[in-house]
Amino acid sequence: MRGFTQIALAVSLPLWLCACTPDTGSGFVSKLTKQVGKADRIAIYRIDETTPTDPGPKVYESTDRGEIESLFATVTLNDRLVPYCKCFGDLRIELFEGQDVITELHLHHGSCFRWKDGPFNKQAKMTDKSQKRFERWLEDHHADMAKSDE
Repeated sequence: MRGFTQIALAVSLPLWLCACTPDTGSGFVSKLTKQVGKADRIAIYRIDETTPTDPGPKVYESTDRGEIESLFATVTLNDRLVPYCKCFGDLRIELFEGQDVITELHLHHGSCFRWKDGPFNKQAKMTDKSQKRFERWLEDHHADMAKSDE
């Protein structure tokens, strides 16, 4: 019986290790790049902390593929994904292909992306330089995270 246990462990260990390897920021970026390439519209909303499932005020919308690509060109992620925080996030970013939402990202603390119903169960954190470029893009397009006096 001892031999069987050792063989089973030896056979299953590589499979178990592959299943447990962490997702990386580069994996997040490659999958997001595919979605950005398909997107023909972007909408950005503020997140209302009291009703996080409903979009808050829309702060930006565009059908210009160049604008969509320029926003995500500012994004560089750290190598490791990080665990979820418990907040609802600051901004909700939706990418559309036709009428369908193909990607919904939530920006957390101005530095992390959470992909709703996406391929990752963690958040991707931007580098410090990337975070500044991303914030500048939002400000330049009047889509910053500041709450308005509506």
